[in-house]
This record gives sequence, structure tokens and C-alpha cells, in this order.
Amino acid sequence: MADEKERLALLQETDLFRTLPAEALAAVAAKCEEGQAAEGTALLVEGKPADALFVVASGAVDYIKKVEEKRGLMLFRWERGDVFGLNSVMEGKENYVSAVAASPVTYLKLPVVDFWAVGSEDPLYEHRLFRQTLLIQSARLRQITVRLREFLAKIIK
Repeated sequence: MADEKERLALLQETDLFRTLPAEALAAVAAKCEEGQAAEGTALLVEGKPADALFVVASGAVDYIKKVEEKRGLMLFRWERGDVFGLNSVMEGKENYVSAVAASPVTYLKLPVVDFWAVGSEDPLYEHRLFRQTLLIQSARLRQITVRLREFLAKIIK
């Protein structure tokens, strides 16, 4: 995915970036680093500082919350166009879950410093990102509620 048009197309698919104007979207695309990970590779580690957010280009990534030392709850599966690492980046805190490649994955990685720097030239950049983040988080909270109910039902049995 070395082509800039492919990067832009991928970013336009994301809920987070789709409302940005073309100039801001191009600036984000230029700051993204491309990467690949083998199945089982941790892209984010629970408790470690958040240094970037990711966009899945191909493959799948599981968001896993540690429950016990060797057991966790898979909260989400991210696929093409999904953004992960967003909460920790927006909050400026450590990752509160791990993100593990569920298959071979190709991704775009946007370092935190670049995520915020892109918006310095567009006063509406942060507003658009915050609005999209709220919409994304609302949908994710609904999904987590369902997953937690399923998980608790298994434990209670």
C-alpha cells in the first residue's frame, strides 16, 4: 500500500477521518507509517504508553482486555478501515487494552505527535475529530455492553 491514493482511500473509509477536508486528510496520510504484523503480534500492549493510533488496511486485530494472568475478554475485532488506539491517544494515557493481530495484518500507524500536529493549521480539525470520536465511542460502548453480558453469562453458569 505504498501508493498515496491507497492511503487516502483507506483513511476516507474510517469513521474518524472521513469528515476531514481533503487537505487535512492528505496531511494525515503523509504522516502515517505503514507496517505489517504476523498473527499473534501485539500492536498495543495493555498498560504501556500510547504512542500512536492505527488504521487496519488488511487482516484483523483483536482488542483484548486482560481478565486474569492468562485469560482475557475479546472486546472488538478490527478489520479494514477500523481505527484502534484512539482512546489512549485522545486521553494521553497508557493503553487500557491490548491489540493483537488475529491474522497477518497490514496497517497505517499515526504517531500521537503527528495526530495532533496535523490539526494545527485547521481550526476545525480537533472539533471534527472530537465529534467523530464521540460517535465512535458511543457505538463501541454499546458493543462492549453486549460482550460483557455474554461474558458474564458464561461465568455465572
